[in-house]
Amino acid sequence: SGVLRNIPYAVLGALIFPAVLHIQDNILFGVIGAVTAFALSFIGLDVMFVVIGTIAVLAVYSLF
Repeated sequence: SGVLRNIPYAVLGALIFPAVLHIQDNILFGVIGAVTAFALSFIGLDVMFVVIGTIAVLAVYSLF
């Protein structure tokens, strides 16, 4: 029964990950966003801070 509880997360990840890479014409934009979100969540930040932090990093990246 433990495996069945993780299936929705696996399906969600399989659907979201390709979209992250193709969010813009520049694939690096999606990679930077995904790496930033992963890093912020890995250090234990709340979801709201992960989202705000990722948006901030991508906003700064888009200026260059």
